[in-house]
This record gives sequence, structure tokens and C-alpha cells, in this order.
Amino acid sequence: MLDTNLLNSEVAIIEDMPAVRQNLKTILEKIGFKKIATFPDGKDAIDKIRCDYPPYKLIFCDVQMPELDGVGFVELLRAIDEYQDTIVIMVSTDNEKDTVMDAVFAGANAYIIKPFEMAIISQKIISLISDVRKQA
Repeated sequence: MLDTNLLNSEVAIIEDMPAVRQNLKTILEKIGFKKIATFPDGKDAIDKIRCDYPPYKLIFCDVQMPELDGVGFVELLRAIDEYQDTIVIMVSTDNEKDTVMDAVFAGANAYIIKPFEMAIISQKIISLISDVRKQA
């Protein structure tokens, strides 16, 4: 079960495919998230993130996108002090080991293969939150 503070925090979805973006937003709403921003690519997202406060606490990011791909986005994100502890979950159809490792080395906390279901998304969030609490 996710706590109310997390469910009321800012969440971002960065995905170039409108249907996938909407599907993930619907899943997050069903889980209980209330403040969900969506972006069509990494460039739009990083531009907005640099201006927004408070920072997003949870970000879902596609790997392959125009303008700025997911790995490039995560590298830029992690260079911003307020985003050192933000949970970043990459989502992609690409399950190649090199792609997954690139995402992890850039600073992603997790990697989920598309297509995904609500149970997978929920379990991944709960697992990552639990890991963060253990490290605190």
C-alpha cells in the first residue's frame, strides 16, 4: 500500500506514444496518484522540470524518444540537485542488456518492459519506495 504523501506528490510521465502515455496515466490514477504531468519527449520534460517546483517525486520515462531520449533525459535530470533522490522508472519495449545498463548507469532506479500491467507498475513502485526507506 502506498502512503498518502506519495500519492499526493508530483508524478511525471515522459512518453512519445500518446496511447502508451494515456495508458500509463490511467494506471497511475487507478493506483491513486492525483498529480500527473505528461510530456511527449525528454526535451519538453527537462525544460519544464528546470522551471517547476516542487520537484517530481516519481518519473516514468520511455527510452526511445525524439528530441531527447530517455537515457539523455535521466543524465540531465540527475545533474539537478533537487532530483538526486527522485525515483525514475524507465519503460521500453527494448530489453537489450546494453540498453538496460545504459539506463541504470545514467541513474534510473528501475526498468520495466512494455507492455505492462497495473500490478507490475504498483509492485515496482512499492519495491522502490521500500528500498528508499531502508537506505534512509
